[in-house]
Amino acid sequence: MSAVLLFSRSHLFARSLPPLVPTLAPTLAPTLAPTLAPTLAATLAATLALALAVSSALAQLPTFTPTGTFALPQGTTSIVWDVGPDGRLIALSGNSILQQTARNASTYAPIGSIPAGLVSSFGPSFIRVSPTGTIAIGDGNFGAGARVHFVDQAALSTAAPTSTASLALGNFSARWSGQNLLVAGAGSDFVPFLSRVRYTDATTPLTAIRVVSNIGGASGGVAITGNTVYTGVGFAGSGLVAGDVRAFNLTDLLSTNTSMNYTAAAVLPGGPAFSASPLATDRLGTLYVGDSRFSTDPASGVLAIDPATGQRLTLSPAGGNRNYAVAFSPSTDELLVTTGGIAYRYSIPAPATAALLSLGLLTAARRRRA
Repeated sequence: MSAVLLFSRSHLFARSLPPLVPTLAPTLAPTLAPTLAPTLAATLAATLALALAVSSALAQLPTFTPTGTFALPQGTTSIVWDVGPDGRLIALSGNSILQQTARNASTYAPIGSIPAGLVSSFGPSFIRVSPTGTIAIGDGNFGAGARVHFVDQAALSTAAPTSTASLALGNFSARWSGQNLLVAGAGSDFVPFLSRVRYTDATTPLTAIRVVSNIGGASGGVAITGNTVYTGVGFAGSGLVAGDVRAFNLTDLLSTNTSMNYTAAAVLPGGPAFSASPLATDRLGTLYVGDSRFSTDPASGVLAIDPATGQRLTLSPAGGNRNYAVAFSPSTDELLVTTGGIAYRYSIPAPATAALLSLGLLTAARRRRA
């Protein structure tokens, strides 16, 4: 049970264990052992050793193994996409909603549509699919006319457009946490902020609550891992540099009715990360930052960052001098690095891999002692 509990903690806790466990392991286990049943004492010692092995593994970036590619949906208008609950991409092209025909396939089929004219002529800002199948769409407009639309995937039909629930809200990027959507955008004054919208069903009124204010000169992406929310600065402004990324407590953002200042949060170690958009995280808590700077840079790619240490590396499967986006597929444990209409797939070791290896070594050692 102790090992299971250890693995349920966030990556930040796990990565804080290396300096702690060596102190506890030699002292705590021998001290408690005389007062514990032999089996429990052995379990405690094994758990502490396992924690040390696992935390050491998590203190570095994962190994990225290329596993293949597939084509992204194509169209005559700007297309946005997200990874759906079953691992297939869901995309918005014009007012049509498409779904990948199979995981990692290069073909897409319509599953429904929304009424025409709901998104900007320049294209939507985002599409985000919740774990329960609610689709959120940023209309890509600016100022007072900007709106975020919601539609349930189960309500879609290819026979006719499906009406959406919506509210006025500046939008650039977003991320679901349960029934709550965290939206990065700006108001009519073009000052960026992060808002929370709770979606219950198509008939319940929607309200946006601003939870973070004064995010530099432009909004960045949004990513969530465990109880941590990352967002950042897209363009320099208000004394902040482009690529500044900061971490916020998810519980606080989901419960507060007041806004905190962006600069009050902790800065991501290691310095600015491109233009802080798009952002993504994996199961291990690694933070990924795509490159949307629209510039020629031989070092462009996707940054993989250890949020605890600032250690980083760049994934550039198609070379530099291009824009890159990034997403994580929980159902396949794969990272998707995209550019030029192609998704490059990378496998990421599951957290259990290190645990099973360490547990196996411990078990073998105990058998040898026996």
